[in-house]
Amino acid sequence: MSRILSDESLQVLIFVCGPLVLLLVVFIVLLIRSERPVRFPTFSMKIKRGGREQDWILYIAGDKAVEFDAWEGPKRSIEVRLPTRLSERELSSIVPNLAVGLEKLRYQYLIYREREAQTIPDDERTEAIAELHQIGVDVDKHPDQEKLLQTMIRIEHTSSAGEANLTFPRLLSLVNKATKPQEDTEVLACRGAESCARYIKSRIFWYQGGLLRSRTRDGRRLPD
Repeated sequence: MSRILSDESLQVLIFVCGPLVLLLVVFIVLLIRSERPVRFPTFSMKIKRGGREQDWILYIAGDKAVEFDAWEGPKRSIEVRLPTRLSERELSSIVPNLAVGLEKLRYQYLIYREREAQTIPDDERTEAIAELHQIGVDVDKHPDQEKLLQTMIRIEHTSSAGEANLTFPRLLSLVNKATKPQEDTEVLACRGAESCARYIKSRIFWYQGGLLRSRTRDGRRLPD
């Protein structure tokens, strides 16, 4: 009797703990692989894991090493923020290198930098809103995630085929102009419909939240 109970306990242990151990091994392998550097003739880079969402990208070119803030999202997507201190000359080499490295790591990516705020003229903002409306992006309405993603996929396909007048960086520049009176973010590179859709959705939510804050309950403008 005790032998039967022992066998049953062993079977339960195997069926319960076995899959958990396997999942742990897979997780460790993926984590190690994701932190391995990718090397190229003129540079190398790797993703350094941080907290729950915050990561960093260690970029090494020659004898110079620098870390860039990064945020990893779902479906192997990542946003990378470059510092404002980088010159145009430095950006011209760093941005394409990061793009090549992230593609090798099989990431969808969005690379951007924050810059000194530039006031957007009303006519440019109106034109941006109109151009976005033509492709089905309405900044004044709650974004439909599935519809927005399908729009991004269509743009991605036409762009990769060389048939598109509208690229992802151009599209995201229009979104910035349409949703902020001052443009302080510049999208430098973007790959992947998922990354671009998530960025657009977040900017629209931010814009609509600002509109709600500026509306009144009693006819007076509420403080921001």
